Amino acid sequence: MHWQSQSPPKNSAGLRYRALLEVTSTIARRHDLDGIVQDLTQRLLNVVNFDYVYFLLHDPDTNRLNANWVASVLHDQRTNSKQVKWISNEEIPKLPIPKTLALDEAPAGWVWEHQKPILYPDITRESSFPRVLNPLRAAGLISHCVLPLTHADARLGAVSFMSRRESAYDEADVEFLQHAAEQLAAALRNASERKAVLADQERLAAERDRLRLLLELNNVLVSNLDLHALFPAISECLRRVVRHDYASVAVLDPPTDMLRVYALVFPEGKGLVHEEMIFPAESSPAGWALKYRKPLIVDPLATKEFPGEITTSMMSEGVRCACGLPLIRHKAIGTLSVASLHEHAFGPNDLELLGQVANQVAIALENALAFRQIAALKDKLAQERLYLEQEIRSDYNFEEIMGESTSLHRILQQVETVAVTNATVLVLGETGTGKELIARAIHNRSPRRAGTFVKAELRRRAGGTAGERAVRPREGRIHRCRRSKTRPHRVGPSRHFVSG
Repeated sequence: MHWQSQSPPKNSAGLRYRALLEVTSTIARRHDLDGIVQDLTQRLLNVVNFDYVYFLLHDPDTNRLNANWVASVLHDQRTNSKQVKWISNEEIPKLPIPKTLALDEAPAGWVWEHQKPILYPDITRESSFPRVLNPLRAAGLISHCVLPLTHADARLGAVSFMSRRESAYDEADVEFLQHAAEQLAAALRNASERKAVLADQERLAAERDRLRLLLELNNVLVSNLDLHALFPAISECLRRVVRHDYASVAVLDPPTDMLRVYALVFPEGKGLVHEEMIFPAESSPAGWALKYRKPLIVDPLATKEFPGEITTSMMSEGVRCACGLPLIRHKAIGTLSVASLHEHAFGPNDLELLGQVANQVAIALENALAFRQIAALKDKLAQERLYLEQEIRSDYNFEEIMGESTSLHRILQQVETVAVTNATVLVLGETGTGKELIARAIHNRSPRRAGTFVKAELRRRAGGTAGERAVRPREGRIHRCRRSKTRPHRVGPSRHFVSG
C-alpha cells in the first residue's frame, strides 16, 4: 500500500498536534490495528522526516521483539513528495534490521526494558548495538530515534524512526513522537483487549455448542435403546461441531479379539467398509485405542503403521485422517471411530469433545447390547416354554386328567373332537367321576378358551330333568351334565357349565 504526501513544513507545531487529534479520532472509530498503524504513519509523514519506520511488539513467550509493521518512504524529487510503502512479511528479512531481535542486541530492546526513548543524531559515531546499527550505517541511514510503546503498566514494544539525514530529530520531535507513541500504545492495548474479549466469546460460544451437542446426544440416546437406528442422528448432531465424513461404532468380541462394525454412517462410501464387517482389533487405529484405552488420531492414515484390511479399505474409500476412541464401561466393549476425507481434520479440542461423546455412546452401546441379550433370552424362554407345553400335552394331553385306561383315552379323544365345534355337549356320569373336569377340558380346547368358564347349579323339579329345562344362552356353550340313570332316582342339584 502506498501513501503520498508533501514534504513536512518547518515549524509546524500546530499541524503536529492537529495530526495527534486526527489520530485520536481514527483510534476511536477504528478497531483494526493495520488501519490504525497505517493512518498514524501517514499523518506522521506529514509532520516528521523519516525514511524507515519499524513497529516492534514484544513477544512474552520468546522475550524478543518482532517487527509487526515496517514501512519505507519513497521520495519523488520531481514533485517533492513522499510515498509510504508497506513492507510485506516476505520482504522484511531483506531490510537492514532483522524481523526478530533479542532485547540485548537492539536499541529497541533497551528502550523496552528502561521505558526511555533513545535518540542517535549520527549512528556512524556509535559503537553500541553493532548487530543493528552496522546494517543501518551500511544502508546509508544516519539518524535513529526509538520510543517505547507503553500503556499504563503494559510494556507493549517500541517504535523506531530512521532517516538518511544527520540530526533529523530534535527534542521537540522526540516529545511529539512520544505523544504519538502513547496514542498508538493505547490503540494496541485496546485492540489486544478487544481481541481477547472476542476470543473469549468464541471460546464460550464453542463451549456452548459443545454442551448443547452433548445434551442433544443424551436426549437422542435415552429416547431409544436401538443404537443402530439412532446412530445416523448421533452422527448428524456431531457433524455440526466436529466436521467428519465417516463415523462408526464397532463391538468387541473378547474371545476372538475381533471388532464387528455395529453401526456405520458414511454417505460418500463405496461399500468397501460396511456394517457387520469383522476385522482384527490389533491391526486398526480403533484397536490401538481400545488396547491402550485412550483416543488416537492418525494423520495421515497409512497402512505402514496399521497394516490391516480395515485400514486398506478405508484408504481405498478416500479416508485421509482417522480418529479412534475406546468405548469403556466396566470393561472394554467397543470403539467409536470418526474419519475425514481430508488431512488435519481433527485437533486437540475435537479430541476432547469426541472423548465426551464416546462416554455417552459407550453407555448407549452397553444398554443396546444388554437389551438385545435380554430380548434374545426372552425369545429363548418363550420358545422353551412352548416346547415344554407341547411336550406336556403330548405326554399327558390334559393338564388335570391323568389316566391310561382305554375308556378314558376314548373320552379324551371325544373331547378333542367336540371342543373345536360350536355344538352343545351333554356330559353324563356318576357323581364324583369328573364331569366338571371334562367340561373344563372342552372349554380349554375350544375357541372360547379366552373367555370365562361359569359353573351353575340347578335344582331338579318333579316331572322333569335338568337337561330338559336347560336353555342355551345367546352366546356361549352349555355343557349339560346329568347323573347316570343307572343309579336310583333322587332329587338333587344338576350342574350346568357355561363357557364363553
